[in-house]
This record gives sequence, C-alpha cells and structure tokens, in this order.
Amino acid sequence: MYYKTIVLLSIAGRPVSTYGTQMLLRDRYAQLWHDRHGVATVPLRYCNIYGMDVAGETLCGLPGTFVRQLTADGSITVFGDGRQTRDFVHVDDVVRATIGAATTRRVGKAYTVGSGESTSVRTVARLVRDHVDPSAEIDFDEEYDGAVRDSHADISNARAWLDFEPTRSIEGCLGDRIAGVSR
Repeated sequence: MYYKTIVLLSIAGRPVSTYGTQMLLRDRYAQLWHDRHGVATVPLRYCNIYGMDVAGETLCGLPGTFVRQLTADGSITVFGDGRQTRDFVHVDDVVRATIGAATTRRVGKAYTVGSGESTSVRTVARLVRDHVDPSAEIDFDEEYDGAVRDSHADISNARAWLDFEPTRSIEGCLGDRIAGVSR
C-alpha cells in the first residue's frame, strides 16, 4: 500500500519508512555534533540519483536498472502502477551541490539535493524503452508495502545557501546516455 500524501523531503520529524528514520537520525546526529562540539556538519539528503558511473560505461540509478532489465529480459518491470513519482537528480548536479556544501557558511543544517521536479516511474520506464527497444513491454508488478506514493524535493534551502541550481532534467539526459550504453 502506498502512502497517499506527497512527501516533501525538507520536512523531518515524522518519517514513514525505515529509510526516512535513518535520514532523520543522521540529520539529528549532525546537528548534535555541530551544537555540542562545534563540528561544521552539513548533511545532504540526496534524492534519486541517476547518471553515468565514474568510467562512463554504466548508467546508474533507476534508469540503469531499467536498461539492465530490458537488455537481459526484454522487458521492464515496474512495481505498482508506475504513476508514483520521484525527484530524480543527475549526478553532475549532486557534485555541484556537494561542492557548495563544502564551502557554505551555514553549517549544522541539512539540505535536500534534488531537481525540484517530480517524474513518474512510468515516464522513466517509457523513456528507457523508447530509446532501447520501443516494442518492449513494460510489466507492472505488485506494489510493495510501505512505499511512498509521491516525492518532491523542496530544494529552496540548497538554492539559497549552497548556490545550487539543478541544470539537468531526466528527460533531457537519458536519450543520449541510454543509446550509448544499450548498444
């Protein structure tokens, strides 16, 4: 069953998953070390990262998973109806935000790093399929219990304090990359 609300990743305090609880604890530990010991902590909450690996050979993240499924099995499997949304952020944008975190004067606070846009899992599956094998099937399997239905990152603090502005959209980035790794 999905949780029916959109989760704003900047809101902490009431996680609905084990992962969310881990994020909250990490943020609180960082705040504690900053407040009690003066350690300049800057926890970053990365959204769904995608992009090429260091060698430039493998597409990573959910798009990479779909490419691997398609090339191995001839189809893509999506859990749930595919209409659930995620905030996908390109690895190049993540690197820029991380550099911004290393140089910010506003320490002791957590920042969410995402694109600030929601994209459905079904859209990502279709983008991959259309670039690898347009005739391939997209199969839908049972949703898993406890999944968040929709997520959308509030990146306003990262924009303000890390001088962060995402420059890559998942729709714009996937075509060339998928074509290169799927052949």
